Amino acid sequence: MSTIANRLLLCALIAVAGVLAWQHQSKLFENKGRLEVAVQGQTAVLAWNSRVELPMARRIREAFEKTRGEVKRFVLVLNSPGGSLHEGGEVIKVLDRIKRRHELRTFVGTGQSCLSMCVPIYLQGQVRLAAADSRWMFHEPIYVEAHTGEKVNKPKFERDFFARRFFNRYFTNSEMNPAWRKRLEAEWKGKEVWKTGRQLHDEKANIVTKVVSLKGVNL
Repeated sequence: MSTIANRLLLCALIAVAGVLAWQHQSKLFENKGRLEVAVQGQTAVLAWNSRVELPMARRIREAFEKTRGEVKRFVLVLNSPGGSLHEGGEVIKVLDRIKRRHELRTFVGTGQSCLSMCVPIYLQGQVRLAAADSRWMFHEPIYVEAHTGEKVNKPKFERDFFARRFFNRYFTNSEMNPAWRKRLEAEWKGKEVWKTGRQLHDEKANIVTKVVSLKGVNL
């Protein structure tokens, strides 16, 4: 990318990050079901500030259909506590489609989060950008009752089976550093593993490929 194009992309990210920045903990994910879209030159920035749930995949697909003829790359800005494995899988299908003819970048901004099912979505980026203070969390799949949202305790053999299937599908078959992935697999059993964007980069996990600052960097 040229210097001018880099600066335009940075300006677009700054604008979207400003919209997404939370002021209070209670407002972190209030933008439910709405995808913010900004087109800057040859780049479409898609920002999702909510749980991974309906209608995330549909919103991204609609934005792609509307803008794909205008741009060469998409940047998916994520700020999410995770959510539905099924919807996350549908989102990844849409991102696979985007990558057939466009460049896809993923981005988690300063003070923002990519937790649980958000991580496999983020990993779809061909270039994966994050702020040093971004927050990340990995854990085995959790089952909740659809109507109440309460956690459902499954037998250990069933939990282990689905954890293995999730890990293989989204982490083993990813660009994650195999040595780091092996440590994660041992560490996440029965607990949450928290990292910052800086830690992921410095530990060479190959999840975050570049730590960026909104104060100025070539993207």
